Amino acid sequence: MAGGHHHSDAQVQSQSHVLAGVAIAFLILAWIAVSMRLWVRGRMIHSIGWDDYTMILATVTFTGYCVALSVFANLGGGSDEIHESNDFNRARIAFRWVLVWEAFYIVTIAIIKISLGIFFMRLVIKRWQKILIWTVLVISTVWGIVSFCFTIFHCGNPRYYLEKIITQQCASPEAQHAMAYTYAAMTCATDWALAVLPIFLVYDAKLDLRSKISAWFLLSLGFM
Repeated sequence: MAGGHHHSDAQVQSQSHVLAGVAIAFLILAWIAVSMRLWVRGRMIHSIGWDDYTMILATVTFTGYCVALSVFANLGGGSDEIHESNDFNRARIAFRWVLVWEAFYIVTIAIIKISLGIFFMRLVIKRWQKILIWTVLVISTVWGIVSFCFTIFHCGNPRYYLEKIITQQCASPEAQHAMAYTYAAMTCATDWALAVLPIFLVYDAKLDLRSKISAWFLLSLGFM
């Protein structure tokens, strides 16, 4: 179309490759971090627990997320190619992978919260701290299940995801926005709860201020 902005094939492929490259880079970093954690917990302090096993599971699901995102990118996702292409079957497959990586993302976040909850449960003593952790775990798990089901089925049968979008047979935009905002709010609230909890864990510890700050920082790494 005259006056329109045209992306060359090289530009489109570059955008897709960047998206896939970022996913692969984060995947490599995740496995390095988990491997180092297991080496320290297993070889140095001989204390591998359920928090480590669930973190391994979270890394596996994160691998699924990165693979799905890479496949989506290689199909032209993340660029104008998927919109400008006349290959409907390719677009349909690409949009199915959107559901896959979104579902893997939700599952990964929920499992990470469970892993952190188990870890902190081994450290806390006070009753209100245990109640806080259980509250975070219940909210994260329940809302994760709700979000997972809504993501997969908000347009009905996921096999016809793109067709449903085109014919506007999905959940209303208002419902989708409400789910997205609620999920973001729940995630933010539980993240901050787990980030602030270490402050109370080290507050009563017999350490100097500098050591307490260092301990809080290390315990809060899970939040990041």
